[in-house]
Amino acid sequence: MNKQALMLMIAGLFAGQTALAACNSNDADYVTSSQGWVLQKSTGLIWQPCLGGMSFESGSCTGTPTAANWHQALQAAQSNSDFQSSEWRLPNVKEVSSLLQFSCGTRINEAAFAGQPIDSTLWSSTVGAPVPDGNYSNAVMTVRFFDEVQPPSNSFSYAPFITGQAPTTTLNFRLVRNATAEDFLQLQASQ
Repeated sequence: MNKQALMLMIAGLFAGQTALAACNSNDADYVTSSQGWVLQKSTGLIWQPCLGGMSFESGSCTGTPTAANWHQALQAAQSNSDFQSSEWRLPNVKEVSSLLQFSCGTRINEAAFAGQPIDSTLWSSTVGAPVPDGNYSNAVMTVRFFDEVQPPSNSFSYAPFITGQAPTTTLNFRLVRNATAEDFLQLQASQ
């Protein structure tokens, strides 16, 4: 192999690694309302911008996230009336997983959800996940967000990010609701 061909191959390898390292954020998938809630266009879901226990003030999340066991997180959703809605709920595991941004590590979109710690695990409403003792019936599925670039290569790649936890474990949570026609009208009026 000649020297010029070898140099081109090496340059190509480094270019490929640089492309993988680039973070292709999915900012276009999120629209923040003037009230602060976040529309995820790909799912039609409205997310609270802050983790449970935090407040949304002057365009950002303030305070400290409140770690809660699963039953407390469910109760928080039932009693929540933030952003003039009583339809908030704890999302299922598929909905929480939709927030994973694999090209930027398994993080959440930081432009739409400022204030979530880089390394945090969120509750879902999905029950029946495996736990280390093998008891499926009492475990709840959780989703872990952390700073590691590892895009999924097949259907099993989500496994490192979704785990089962005992409902007595204390974790963070984020509430969600389905978007309504009124939400879309409100977004349209604010743009």
